[in-house]
Amino acid sequence: MSVAKTLNQKVKTMEIAKQIPEAIAIAVNGLLNPYGINVDTLIKTPQNDKIKYLTPAVAAKYASMSRWTIFRAIKAGKLPAMKMNKEKTGKVLIDIADLDRWIRKHKIQI
Repeated sequence: MSVAKTLNQKVKTMEIAKQIPEAIAIAVNGLLNPYGINVDTLIKTPQNDKIKYLTPAVAAKYASMSRWTIFRAIKAGKLPAMKMNKEKTGKVLIDIADLDRWIRKHKIQI
């Protein structure tokens, strides 16, 4: 799942929680309570699909820059990346924490 899709999904979940009328939430909770399910908890529980690694194309979208900028940073050794295998065609992955660190390190005040 892409970063943008995951973020959009979380925002939509929060919006849905705000839109449910209180009377309906109480009624649904009343129906589901005997089964040990609480609607409020379901809606407010964050998804456990945390993204850890990104491809250069997704990293570029995440950072709002071209994928060639990402590739240049990787080739220059400024942005850590890894390959899943030793072949030339192996998939390149970037740890999202490294990407965030690289973005913070290279931002300038305007």
